[in-house]
Amino acid sequence: MTKTPLVSVIIPTFNSARWFDKTLASLDKQTYRNFEVIVVDKGSKDATQSLVKSYLGKIPGLKLFVAGTERTSQFNYGVGKSKGDILYYIGSDYELEPKVIEKAVGEVVVSSADAVIIEQDSVGNSFWAKVRRLERSTYVGDDFIEASRFFTRKIYDKIGGYDSNLVAYEEHDLQNRLKSAGAKITRTKGVIEHHLGEPDNLMQIIRKSYYYGTTVNEYFRKHPGMGIRH
Repeated sequence: MTKTPLVSVIIPTFNSARWFDKTLASLDKQTYRNFEVIVVDKGSKDATQSLVKSYLGKIPGLKLFVAGTERTSQFNYGVGKSKGDILYYIGSDYELEPKVIEKAVGEVVVSSADAVIIEQDSVGNSFWAKVRRLERSTYVGDDFIEASRFFTRKIYDKIGGYDSNLVAYEEHDLQNRLKSAGAKITRTKGVIEHHLGEPDNLMQIIRKSYYYGTTVNEYFRKHPGMGIRH
């Protein structure tokens, strides 16, 4: 691998306009510039696709595809359209600090990491956003709870990628398989992914938990005795 490998940033979207402009703007400000951005939208009815088009020519290798039924299948579709030696999965409601990609690439190139954990925090003024911020602060640095979303294409292909049967907990499923495969997993220091899309109210949490619950049995079938968090 070269010292400046191409990073394929793959973002599944669906009606993501509320926060997506900040996500794209943070990518435009990255200090590491050898990357492409593959947006895979599953048919948004809001301004998501228009936002992507407004950044064409600003963000390196930005492409928009309409495909997939869930974020795992969307990501896997994006992998098939990408060219990078490194794959980076981010949500459409994340804002990256300027050196996130630079630091993560350094872990792969200098430390020979197969996968990299990037610290996350929660942003927002709602009560539930503050709860999530406190929760996240309790497990920073805990390899059992945190999961990698930045990995080499080689290791991703080796372990079979994201499981398209999972609509949630896919990052933990992948992390468990990375560990089982003996992957070298490191973490960045001094940079953060800021999660903007925390719930505003209890009903949003209930709806999200119910939806994610439809796949939890499949996760535990694959990983009996393993824990999850979200």
